[in-house]
Amino acid sequence: MERQEKKQAKRCKKERVSLSFKVGRMGRLMQRYHMINGRSHGGIGDPTRGQGRVLALLAVKPKTTQRELSYLLDMRQQSLSEILAKLEEKGYVTRRKSEDDGRVTVVELTDAGIAAAPTPKDMERRDDALDCLDEGERVEFETLVDKVVASLEKKLVALGDDPYAPPRRPRDERGPRPERDHGHGPGRRNHGWEPGTSHLRQA
Repeated sequence: MERQEKKQAKRCKKERVSLSFKVGRMGRLMQRYHMINGRSHGGIGDPTRGQGRVLALLAVKPKTTQRELSYLLDMRQQSLSEILAKLEEKGYVTRRKSEDDGRVTVVELTDAGIAAAPTPKDMERRDDALDCLDEGERVEFETLVDKVVASLEKKLVALGDDPYAPPRRPRDERGPRPERDHGHGPGRRNHGWEPGTSHLRQA
């Protein structure tokens, strides 16, 4: 009886790991899909997100400030700045400091940006990674995703982390890099240090 319970627990654990793997793979595939799909649409991609979303809003309001854009799009300033930099490289927008207040950045849509901006018909297009789901499945899937996200947020808060903090780089997880000795200690090779010992080689 005990052996059967252990096998059942092991099988359940394997299924949970398998589901986590599938969710992770789905996330990676969605990210890759949006990247490839973006290239096929002149680098704009999905008109309801990223560069397409910014251009769509600027098409309605061709001249605004970066702060106002951030507010209207509900997007962090840093993320928006990166998108605007890419659009600026393509010649779709221009950015300049306000003559009235040097702390304010004015964003303006160019003629090329107007031509590249998504049309209302584009905005209605549902060419996304979840278009394989019908309306009922989408609602059910979104409900389940929201449930998992809420659970993970609570668990991170319980662990003392901020679930809304920007992603950390691997180096951040390892902590600061140790200082090098620049030839005066074990952190440097080929400077008289004998590996596996606590002394210097004699010249």
